Amino acid sequence: MNQLAVSTWVIVNEGCAITCKVSGSDLARLLIGENQLELELDAESLRALVTHSTAALAELEAQFEQEERDSGA
Repeated sequence: MNQLAVSTWVIVNEGCAITCKVSGSDLARLLIGENQLELELDAESLRALVTHSTAALAELEAQFEQEERDSGA
C-alpha cells in the first residue's frame, strides 16, 4: 500500500494548533487545527515529511531574507 487515498488541501497559518501522538512503534498521528485534521504516518513517511518540511522552511526563510534585502535597497 504505497498510495495516498485523499484529494484535498488545507491552509495552516500561524497560531494553528499542531500536536502529535505516537501510537506504539508503527504510527505517529499529527493533529492539526480545532477540527483536528489527522495525518497518520509511519516512520519512513514521517522522515520524508521532516526532510521536505525542513527544505521548505529553509527556502521560505531564504526568500524572506531576500525580500527584506530588496525592500531595503
